[in-house]
Order: sequence, then structure tokens, then C-alpha cells
Amino acid sequence: SVANRVYDGTADALDLLTLGTLVGVVADDIADVTIDETGILAEFADKNAGNGKPVTVSGYGLSGDEASNYTVKDPTGLTATITPKELTVDG
Repeated sequence: SVANRVYDGTADALDLLTLGTLVGVVADDIADVTIDETGILAEFADKNAGNGKPVTVSGYGLSGDEASNYTVKDPTGLTATITPKELTVDG
């Protein structure tokens, strides 16, 4: 999942991404295959404020002794909201 945030001028969503859990790992392998987060990228479609904005995630990998027995598919269909940043008037 991806958390919502206030507009910050970027499309980066990596710090908002919850890695999730692996589904379908064989019971005996659960301790020996994990998500490798080193190559993960998460980006909003653009930097502008808006509701339900698509977020593209790529680069999921696997690590651990049993990682070579699996492949992993990047999550799809993720959305989040960028709310407008509130400004104040000075003076």
C-alpha cells in the first residue's frame, strides 16, 4: 500500500510505500525467502496534488537461501492522494 501525503514538489512515493508480505511461499521456506528492497522504486504519475493518483512500483526482488526458487511480481493498482500544501500569508 501507499500512504497519502501533502504536496512536496516531487513524484517520489518510496517513503510512503509499505512493502507488504510475500504470498504463496511454501511453508518450509517462509524463514528463508524475504523481500529485497534495495532496487524498489515508487513514483506517483506526476507531482501534482490530486485524489486517487496512480503509483507505479518497480524493482521488487527476493533474498534468502530459498529466493532462487521463486519469482516476484511488482504490485499493481496502487493509488494514493497528494493533498494541496497549505500556505500562509505573512504581513
